[in-house]
Formats: sequence, structure tokens, C-alpha cells
Amino acid sequence: MITSLTGAILAHFGAVTLPAETNTGSITPADEAGVRLVHDAAQFCHCLAQGKIGSGFDVSSAAYGSHIYRRFSPSVLDGLLKKGEAAEEDAGAAVTTKDLGDVLGGSQWDNEVRRFGLPPQFTLMLADIDAGSSTPKLVSKVLAWRKEKPDEADSLWNELDSSNQRVEQLLTQLKETAVRRPQEYKDTLSRCSKVKAAEWSLLTAQEPSNTILRDLTDVYSHFQDIRRNLRKMSQLAGVPIEPEQQTRLLDACMEVPGVVMAGVPGAGGFDAIFCVALNEEAVAGVENVWIGWKEMAVGPLLARESSTGLVRLEKVPENMVHSFSA
Repeated sequence: MITSLTGAILAHFGAVTLPAETNTGSITPADEAGVRLVHDAAQFCHCLAQGKIGSGFDVSSAAYGSHIYRRFSPSVLDGLLKKGEAAEEDAGAAVTTKDLGDVLGGSQWDNEVRRFGLPPQFTLMLADIDAGSSTPKLVSKVLAWRKEKPDEADSLWNELDSSNQRVEQLLTQLKETAVRRPQEYKDTLSRCSKVKAAEWSLLTAQEPSNTILRDLTDVYSHFQDIRRNLRKMSQLAGVPIEPEQQTRLLDACMEVPGVVMAGVPGAGGFDAIFCVALNEEAVAGVENVWIGWKEMAVGPLLARESSTGLVRLEKVPENMVHSFSA
């Protein structure tokens, strides 16, 4: 919300140009600079509203779409945030345009944005969980545990990082293979979508030369490792990153044939879950699990994975016009 609102305001007043929704394949340098400025401004607004510098990944994702992310150094915004906080208490200490211009869009931003997208036929699904969690409290408890037991925490952190990187590599390989061997890719995904991911290793044993099948199986296996380590972190830090209630729901989703992975996004907790499915039948199967789930209220979200990020709508869809005028 903050990113889209910031982008809309800056674009309306001509401060930036943004890529058109129909022309994202060839973004101009001006469009790229515009998205960058919107990102920087939205990060500042978001951090000021939160009262702290968080991961920034939500703002970055809204600006750039799917990507591999590394946060900017907190020192980039520290000075500007202090001025912003002072201005909230004293109107005479307003943040000036020079203050903003010295930071937003500047070369001191060291965040990493590396483009990433899911392989063909992979569908990302999101659902809201009505229980909710306080992300700042979750994060503060995990950081306190990491400070108190650094060796224990670092060991687990490294295992998670290794598994995350391996999942990224495997998904990238699958995306590249889909281009080189499209029919084999399509046929393999079709077969995998008919059985549970836990049983893909049996198919791999029957066809050891099928690298697509092997990569799919490894994606499932490594993501299961990620979930195990998040549950372990939950226990060690005394924080519900993947709570038992969420574990039962995620395990039920993984019982649906054609579901590659299911997990808790962001800092975890009771806020939301996600699933990645291979076809429409798997999507429907997951939705049926969500609809019939009794332990918690699960609300499917319309959001989908996007590789484009912030764009300019040249024509507002009819359904949006009706909703605005209602």
C-alpha cells in the first residue's frame, strides 16, 4: 500500500516516470530511476511509520516484483529518520526537500535486488490467517535469543541460508530447463501433479536420468528442511515462527497432489501462509483444504506472484472502476 501510494503521488506530480503495464519488457533508464526513487521514498515512509528499520522486503517486492533481496544498511536512513521523528514532535523541525534529496535516490543505497521468477506452471497462492501476530515482538525475541546464544543461532542460521540458496538455484535451473526442453518439462510436471510431493522420490528412483524430476524432488526436500529448521528455531527462541496450528494446516496442504511447497512467509507466526502448486487441479485442491479448515479461519487472497513490480496502469480495469464508484 505505501509503495503504490508513494508511486502514484510522485507520478501524478511528475516527479517520476514509471513503466507502463504493457511495456515492462523494455524499461527505460528514466523508468528504472523512477522505480528506484519510489522504492527509496516508500522505505523511508514505511520505516518512519513503523518507528524502526525492518527488513524492507515488502516495500522492495512491491517496487521490483519477485527478486532475491538483501537489505540496505540501516545507516542509509538513520539520519533522515531522526529528523522525521523530530518533526513529528516539533513542527519547527520539518524535514526539508534538501534532506530528502540528499538521501532518496542517492548512491549510498546498498540494497541488493536480483531478478527472480518462478518456473512456468508454478502458481503461488497466499492466504490470510485471522489469528494474527505481532511481527516486532517475534523479531525482537528471535534477536534476543541470537544474542544470548550466538553459536547455536548462527549454526541454525547457516543451515537455513544454505537451504534457501539451494531452493533458489533449483527453481532457476527449472526455469532455464523449461526453455531448453519444453515438452519434457511439461510432461514431467504433468506426472508430478498427479501425486503428492512426498512420493516424487519414488518417481526419481525409477528415472534417475530425468533431471527435471530430480530438481523438483530436491526443491520439495530442501523446503522441508527449511520448515524443520524454522520449527527448531521456534523451539529454541520460544517464538511461534511456524506454530503447531500452522504446521497442521501446511501439512494438510502438502497432502494435495501437485503442491511443491507450503510455508509461512516473512517473520512467520499466525499472519499468513503460502503454497506453490503445479496446476489448476492442485490450486483447487489447496483451496478446498482452506475452505474446509476448522482449526483457524483461512482467507484465500487474490495476490499472485509478479515479476514486474511497480507499473503504471494506462487503463483502469472495469471491475476497479465499479468498486471505486460504489
